[in-house]
Amino acid sequence: MFIAGDILATIGFFLGLAVTSWATLLSFKLLFPARADRAAESMSENTWKTALTGTGFLLAVGGAALVLAGNPLPLVKIVGMVLLGWMFAISLVGAAGHARTSRAERPTTTVQPAPAHITSTAGAKTNQPASG
Repeated sequence: MFIAGDILATIGFFLGLAVTSWATLLSFKLLFPARADRAAESMSENTWKTALTGTGFLLAVGGAALVLAGNPLPLVKIVGMVLLGWMFAISLVGAAGHARTSRAERPTTTVQPAPAHITSTAGAKTNQPASG
């Protein structure tokens, strides 16, 4: 049985995850514009090669990092965590490049403003809020 606190904590977790992932992606794009542009260029020219390289990198470095991070020795565990952080930083630069590529494909996509009037059921325009 869920209580209101559990539901609010879950919603807050996902909202915080969405906001921080967006902010991290934007900050990597702003901090490393040349690398993000190079990643976007590479993705648009060699899509499959880039995808397979990223997958191979994930399996090789990610697998080794998880094995090292699971080791009980402190120094080996630190090396594993550093490898995980390095892998996530590289993937964020690639994700920033991917966001740039998808934005370049749709440059005129904008949010449309809401209409300034409310249409009643009869079709007449009115400035009064619709009644429930």
